Amino acid sequence: MCCFLQVVSRGLNQTGSGKAKLANVPSPPAGVKWHYYDLWAGEELLNGSEAEIMIEKDGYGGLLATPNSTADDPELAALLHTMKAFATKRLASFSPAWSFELGGMVEQPKAVLAAGAATPDDMVKISGGKYRFEVQGVMIEGGGSNYNDIGKGVDVQHSWEPRPNRFHSQYLLRRILSV
Repeated sequence: MCCFLQVVSRGLNQTGSGKAKLANVPSPPAGVKWHYYDLWAGEELLNGSEAEIMIEKDGYGGLLATPNSTADDPELAALLHTMKAFATKRLASFSPAWSFELGGMVEQPKAVLAAGAATPDDMVKISGGKYRFEVQGVMIEGGGSNYNDIGKGVDVQHSWEPRPNRFHSQYLLRRILSV
């Protein structure tokens, strides 16, 4: 049992410290002691009923109320440690310009049968040759209404493509393959 409040800064009344005061923080059920955590800053709060969490202009914040403490929950301790490290870089230091991350292929070694071994009987041989690989993602967000529309980088980027897109079409030359 826990409670999570996500806060999005859109004109919040902030103090000079970059903290936002939260009103109406939920109280724990009768007989339960909650620990309150500022998830963005990665810190435990001493008083959850008057919680102040770190939040930047146009940023995000989160308050976690849980009976777990970092002493008895190593996953919570690890999460808070990670978030504290992330919070050292202010959101304002990132560019506000949208961009997508370029993909890259990780080469996999080819499987090779032992010398003189035959293809197992339960495998199917696929002829080599020229094949057309064409797929279209069904995502409704992210733009990219056709291959030439850059969109927002939704879906994957294949090795022959300059950017991620939800439309892919390419002729591929394949060797004989057993699957």
